[in-house]
Amino acid sequence: MIEAAGASILTVHGRTIEQKKELTGLASWEHIKAVKNKLTIPVVLNGNIRYFSDVEEAFRETGVDGVMSAEGLLSNPGIFLPTVAKIDQIVDEFIALFEENCGGASLSSLKTFLFRVWKSVLRENPQLTFDLEACSSLEQFKEWNARAGKEFPTECGPFIRKERAQATLTADERRVRNEKRHLEQEAKRKEQKKRKRQERRERKKEEGEKEKDEERVSKKERIQEEKNRLNAASRELSLTIAIDLSYSKSMKMKETKKMAGQLARIHGSNRKSSKPAKIFLTSFSSDDLLYKECERQHEGFSNFGFEIESERHQACFSKEELVVLSPDADEPLESVELGKVYVIGGDLDESYSNKRSLNDALSHQLVCKRLPIEEHLERADSHAKNRQRAKNTILSPNQVFDILSLYNETSDWKKALITHVPLKKGFKLC
Repeated sequence: MIEAAGASILTVHGRTIEQKKELTGLASWEHIKAVKNKLTIPVVLNGNIRYFSDVEEAFRETGVDGVMSAEGLLSNPGIFLPTVAKIDQIVDEFIALFEENCGGASLSSLKTFLFRVWKSVLRENPQLTFDLEACSSLEQFKEWNARAGKEFPTECGPFIRKERAQATLTADERRVRNEKRHLEQEAKRKEQKKRKRQERRERKKEEGEKEKDEERVSKKERIQEEKNRLNAASRELSLTIAIDLSYSKSMKMKETKKMAGQLARIHGSNRKSSKPAKIFLTSFSSDDLLYKECERQHEGFSNFGFEIESERHQACFSKEELVVLSPDADEPLESVELGKVYVIGGDLDESYSNKRSLNDALSHQLVCKRLPIEEHLERADSHAKNRQRAKNTILSPNQVFDILSLYNETSDWKKALITHVPLKKGFKLC
């Protein structure tokens, strides 16, 4: 029936629907062989492939045209190599590929890969697991892998689940078990952080860099210093940003909640900046649903230091002062000028270009520019060949603000863009 319907190739996974997790068991090659004998189109075998020798045996016993592996490759990436490789060597190769083409993946996917490929070692070494969880940069992942390879020189192989003596747990029992595990992991993470803080203190003490009590700044003093910096920001002496929230009127509740989070991130970034910006929220008032959501999510939102204007930016500033930022504009923004007002659209749709901000600026005869992403960053190979993905330079409001803020501090576009353009946009950021 499948062949008659027009299928040109068929992959057969020789397991039943009930064979999952601890009930996985062995796949039936006999059934796969029977399917192969009935069809003339190519048949690919899937199941029981854990070593290279299994590949050779599968061809010999079933006569299939190809062999594939899914879960087995996650824990043994060298499954199709005739020679056995060490785990740390495979990981080094993976990280090198990641560095060459880092636009195609994220650090979280790299961490997931390390957890999977080292799983047989990690389940017996909880401290190694927590050390891996604490890694947050490529260099840390490299150091961790080198240490793991030195302490546990293990060859790549399949992950064998432990046999379970007890029957399958009920949903309530699994929930209680998972909650207990979560609490234990949280306690260990806190202990690890405490230990690392203690190690840093001891290291500073040994190096003679321990701060004197009188030189320490209290939390209250630090907060007051941040407030003073924010209050000192002015249109004449500081970067001026206007967040156009006219789009919020048509947002759904989910988008409204997300936008409230964006505004909090912008405030947090501005508060930490050495050169805080003067921020205006235009087309915004205390009666708006977004304003109420901001107050609900963030205690003290009214004290964030935003200048709130109910009118749109065209009515608040002169045409000569305004520079509307749009990913669809033709002209790149070459520099940031004090005295100008840079308008960021409060639009959360990053999936496609609707040219809304560009058309709005042109209809009011305003200057419209884009961030110079294409001028300073190189496309990753995985995205450069895909025209649709290559066009996507749309960023969220807080990412645009962070780029402008860092450029205002450093006058370095490349540094600002590398720091705040996300990996998923497909640029080489390393």
